[in-house]
Amino acid sequence: MSAVPTHQELVDLDIDARLLEVWCDIWADVQSGKLPEALLPLVAKHIRAAYGRGYCACIDEDEWTHGSLLHAHGYSVPRRRSSIP
Repeated sequence: MSAVPTHQELVDLDIDARLLEVWCDIWADVQSGKLPEALLPLVAKHIRAAYGRGYCACIDEDEWTHGSLLHAHGYSVPRRRSSIP
């Protein structure tokens, strides 16, 4: 990363912070030799894309599909906030 991070680098850092536990598991796999360190950039790209896609999918749900994935797997569906602070 350069002295002044790019927009994409800031997005990557924000997502990585939210995925800390996942990154710890991946790093353990690198340390044990299960995952070559050279593949980390590719793995990172796909994990960030999956996180971003899931985030967008949640935002895109309308009132009829809200929580459908949770419901399909037997989890309770949290209520939406009535307004955004």
